[in-house]
Amino acid sequence: MALKSNPTKTSDLTPHRKKTASPTSRQKLKEKTTTALTFIRKRTLVWVCDIEKSSTILNDMRSINEAEEFLKRFYSLSSILVHETGGLVYKGTGDGFLAAYEVTLDRNLGREAEKIFAAAWHLSRLINATQLGVACPKRFKIRHGVVLDPDSILIEHNTKRIKLIDIIGRGVVLTFRLAGIKAPFPGIVTQKNLVEAAAACGCEYAFHKSEFTHEDLLKYFKGEKWATNKVWVSADPALQKGPLPLGSQQKQQKKRPPLSTGLPLSKQPWLSSFYHELLAGEPWAKQSAQKLDEIIAKREKRLPLKESKAKPKH
Repeated sequence: MALKSNPTKTSDLTPHRKKTASPTSRQKLKEKTTTALTFIRKRTLVWVCDIEKSSTILNDMRSINEAEEFLKRFYSLSSILVHETGGLVYKGTGDGFLAAYEVTLDRNLGREAEKIFAAAWHLSRLINATQLGVACPKRFKIRHGVVLDPDSILIEHNTKRIKLIDIIGRGVVLTFRLAGIKAPFPGIVTQKNLVEAAAACGCEYAFHKSEFTHEDLLKYFKGEKWATNKVWVSADPALQKGPLPLGSQQKQQKKRPPLSTGLPLSKQPWLSSFYHELLAGEPWAKQSAQKLDEIIAKREKRLPLKESKAKPKH
């Protein structure tokens, strides 16, 4: 019996072709997924602000709602502050922020450092005095690290829809380490050269040299020693204005007469704009700004700022 073969259709022999996307669809997909990275070398001042004991507060179910509300207000406030002070980069870190300021000329270093110190002071004072209007069982406090990174790398992420800027470098890593160290109000940990440069520009904040033990190096710097021998921290606010001389001891510091650490608004061109931004914002921002201005005005023996809708010119 002869086997009969079934005739095969021509269409069965033809390989199945996958449906191809139209040029329009492919172009849209490319626009969504393609990212152009640009690496730019810059000399920057890096400022990292960190909320003290943030994990403890956020992991407490009794205060989680208040903590999240505080974080939202904190990011709103700090983003305005970094913008008004001329920050090149602003990035949230989960429980704080990272900001970077370009320093193109060496003679501008002191002015930029003094501006960041002043911004950190006002941010710390604002949070200590008002808690940004959040009634939380645990008080929020912040710490600051400020470092000069002479060879940081800025990364620009460019797509059709969004542009992001990031920053990397060993100075950035050091700044995060310094922001984790507790210091007296306003909680600034920085470098000797920045303190000296800011002092030359009229900085009115007190600092003293910090010494680290072997245990401190392991705890804060994971055993690394780079740039740890010239770290200075903010001193007690009751001390005299200005950075303390090298080698000053605590006994010598206590002999200095107490003076205010606040800066008049006229000495900081960005500060008036910052306050007007807050006064034009949500009720909590307006109340926080007014409260802080009352505190500063009392120390400076001046009248509080009057509410104004118009933003002053620099």
